[in-house]
Amino acid sequence: MTELNADCTIAGIVSMAPHAEAVLADLGIDNCCGAHATLREHCLRLRLNPDAVLGRLASCVTEGQAPLRGGHVHSLRAAAPRLLELAQRVAAAHTHRDARLGELLGVIESLAGANDGGDAAAGRTAALLARAGELTDHFRVPAQACGSWTQLVTLLGRLHEQAASATACASRA
Repeated sequence: MTELNADCTIAGIVSMAPHAEAVLADLGIDNCCGAHATLREHCLRLRLNPDAVLGRLASCVTEGQAPLRGGHVHSLRAAAPRLLELAQRVAAAHTHRDARLGELLGVIESLAGANDGGDAAAGRTAALLARAGELTDHFRVPAQACGSWTQLVTLLGRLHEQAASATACASRA
């Protein structure tokens, strides 16, 4: 995992420690359209001490809000609230750029409701993740994507990989 430092982008920090987004927002640091700027750049613009901000972010991570290590998403159930939040934000802000975002939001709303377990739910989840893949050009982040859009597509891709891996393991058992 990349070390947390002032030269990390805001998107990178939130990817390492998703709960850091609240701390950044409290400081006025934007994780949507400002996600590709570094923490140092935001601190300079906002006249914040980068070391003090890093201290707050480090304590956020060490107080039980562990980062997603190695990009592993532990379960759809755990990821569903964040996924839904990102999808709503991205659809509201960017549907004029890509009309598929409205349908993607619907798919994600269905995904959030499909995580109750069982074989039927697993099949439905696989089908919904496949549709999400189609709507995102196989989980490719568009060039015009903001930080939230990037996180949404990345998280969907990780969930898809996790589901495919789980299906492969189950078929070998």
